[in-house]
Amino acid sequence: QNRLTSLPKLPKSVVQLHMQNNRLKGIEAVESILEISVLNIADNQISKISAKISMMQSLKVLDISNNDLVQIPGEIGLIDSLNILKFSGNPLRAFKRSLISADVNTVKKYLRTRIVGDIDAKY
Repeated sequence: QNRLTSLPKLPKSVVQLHMQNNRLKGIEAVESILEISVLNIADNQISKISAKISMMQSLKVLDISNNDLVQIPGEIGLIDSLNILKFSGNPLRAFKRSLISADVNTVKKYLRTRIVGDIDAKY
């Protein structure tokens, strides 16, 4: 087990980041790395993920298992390239337990229904 509680400033050229088994509280330093394809932040103390994660359109693998997340942003469902999503072991609220073992496309479809926004602004 490592002891990192926050991420340092990272170069924009990072394509894989494996930061599991730390004490991270957030991932703000990663949210601006748009070309990242693998993000493993399992087994940390992350309690919130910003909707900005949807800007990571190259993301293929996201492991957020075993953190302190009570919700997963619906915007994750907008990441077309995402084909592996692991999120078990979080104290999720208002989340269908059956989705933990569902395929990634089913989970992304469900997450898209949970996006909070002003629907009237779209029309």
